[in-house]
Parts: sequence; C-alpha cells; structure tokens
Amino acid sequence: MSGELNITYLVCATPRSGSALLCDGLWNTKIAGQPDEYFNPDYLDKIGIPNGDLSAHCRKIFELGLGSNGVSGVKAMWWALEEFVNRVQKNNKQYKDVTVWRLKKYFPPLKYVWITRINKRRQAISFSRMIQTGVSRKLKEDLSGNDRIPVFDFQQIDNLAKELTRADAHWRQFFKKHNIEPLKIVYEDFIHRYDETLLTVLKFLGVPIPEKFVIPECRLVRQSDAQSEDWLRKYSDIKQHQKKNPALLLSRFLQRQ
Repeated sequence: MSGELNITYLVCATPRSGSALLCDGLWNTKIAGQPDEYFNPDYLDKIGIPNGDLSAHCRKIFELGLGSNGVSGVKAMWWALEEFVNRVQKNNKQYKDVTVWRLKKYFPPLKYVWITRINKRRQAISFSRMIQTGVSRKLKEDLSGNDRIPVFDFQQIDNLAKELTRADAHWRQFFKKHNIEPLKIVYEDFIHRYDETLLTVLKFLGVPIPEKFVIPECRLVRQSDAQSEDWLRKYSDIKQHQKKNPALLLSRFLQRQ
C-alpha cells in the first residue's frame, strides 16, 4: 500500500456509460487514485472473499485503488455489487441478511460520483458490440484490428437496454435510501467537456490540485462508428414496427434484415 486512505470515492456506473473514459482520465491525473472495477469477480478471485469482518474486506478493496497521495477510487457496476453480495453470503453465514442496499455501512467513508448515459439505445448498442467483440476500451496507440465481427441482434440490444435502465434505477434508489447526493456526470455532456468534467470531479472530491496542473490528454478512442449508426437505425425501425403490430410485423421485419 502506497499511503493511508485520506479521500475515498466510488464511481457508480453502468456498462458503456463513459465510466472507462472517466476512470482512465482520473487515474491518468496521478492525483485521483487508481479507480478500477475492484468489485468484479476477476479481482475478487485474487483477493478472496472474507471469512470475518466485511468492513475490513471492503476497506481492502478500496485500498486497491489507492494512490500515493492517499486518494482512493473504485468503480462499481450494480451487477458487480450484487455478485459480491452473493459470494459473501455463500462464504459466510453471518452475512446472510446483507444486501446491496445495506453495503454502505461496510464501506469506508466515501464520496459518490454517478455517471449515467441518457440515450439507452446507443448505450445498449455499444454494450452489445462490446460483448460480442470482447473489446471494452481502446487506446489511441492501439492500431490493431479485431477479428471478431459483431452481428446486429435486436433481442440482445433490447434486453440490454432494459437491464441498463434497471441498473440506473437501482443506483437512484440507493442514493435516495442513504440520503446521498452524488456528483452526477452525464455521458452526453462529458464527452464534450472532458477536461472541465475531470476538474469538477477533483474539486468535488477535495483533491489538492498542484499549481500549473494540466489535465493529461485523453488516451482512449471513441468506438462509436458507422456500424453503430446502422444498428441504431435498425433497432429504432423494429421498435416502431412493434408498436404497430408486435407479433406479425416484427417477424417480417427481422426476416428482411
């Protein structure tokens, strides 16, 4: 561990909401910790599941995102917290009544940053492509292609849009239940105000900003392209047909694709 916890924050997100862009940018400042998805199963497999104090274990997770200046950042998807709770309950009977809604009392003192995306159709399309290609983020210096070609799947996109909406609703309920006022970041604004948004987060967290500090250049490439637009058109057309005749017209439309 490189320092003691001083400022700790949780980035509350859903897949393809811009959270990778946000967390990479914060990490790259070198003064906002090392925010990543430490509640995800891959990390939990490495550090294990607690047999004892759940508070101590949660603190251990937040220490994974700790920088040298005492700032620690962690990103969490709602589904990852649900999986974390499931693992805890299976491993330790004393936590059988723990739910995601009760996790807050086991966290260290936190500030919350919530990033959300208004256009759920575009978000679901991006999520579908990520699932099929396995590519979640791409650096500017990465010029390699991808051998896995994604295929338009209306049902997958539609299911993902509903799941993303559900997860966002759960985050809102979580904040309301615990009287939390998170810093809300909207993806559609963030992508046009990258530097300004990162500075807003740093100020919200209370991170001391050095003199002559400059936000480092964004390292990630936006993955939306002509295929994204084509899928959006197809998806929107199908949804429109569903309104007119949910059974017959949808079947015919899908046959023409």
